Amino acid sequence: MGPKPRNLIKALSEGILGYMLYQSRCGIHEAYSEYLLYDPIVRISKDKNWSIESEFSVDSKRGKGDKQRIDFLCGSSVNNTKIGLEIKFLKTRDSQLNIKSDIYKLKLISNYTAYSKLYGFIVIAGDHSTKNVQRIKKLQKEFKLTEYFKTTFDNQFKKRFGVTVLKVIELEWKSQ
Repeated sequence: MGPKPRNLIKALSEGILGYMLYQSRCGIHEAYSEYLLYDPIVRISKDKNWSIESEFSVDSKRGKGDKQRIDFLCGSSVNNTKIGLEIKFLKTRDSQLNIKSDIYKLKLISNYTAYSKLYGFIVIAGDHSTKNVQRIKKLQKEFKLTEYFKTTFDNQFKKRFGVTVLKVIELEWKSQ
């Protein structure tokens, strides 16, 4: 059967949340960014027996110029399941959250990899104040996305950290 996407997403979400809380306790939450979360994503994926490639290209453009990329492509060699991840970070309750280009890029994955099952997720981590949760729900409804997993925690300063994972795509079988 092989590794299950839900198990990886749950482990990643809980691991990212734990990592953010650890960093907060160390007093460096001001330095948070999306890139701070890359290390736990890679380590947890590998621990759960998923291969992981960062900056996976979803662009056939040749020559100069930046290519369209997704943050991560995870793969299971057991059942050829692939998971594309786009990471978003909300530093404050006033953080901007634009996921339109992320959705577009995740939908392109199927053109650039073989798979038996393919999933695409947007992982939204960071400040989960009431305002940001409402913003996430509004985007979820606007783009008809499914909330796949969510976990939150209030820290010692009454700030709510969280991770919400929105499912963008779920496809079956394509060999290349």
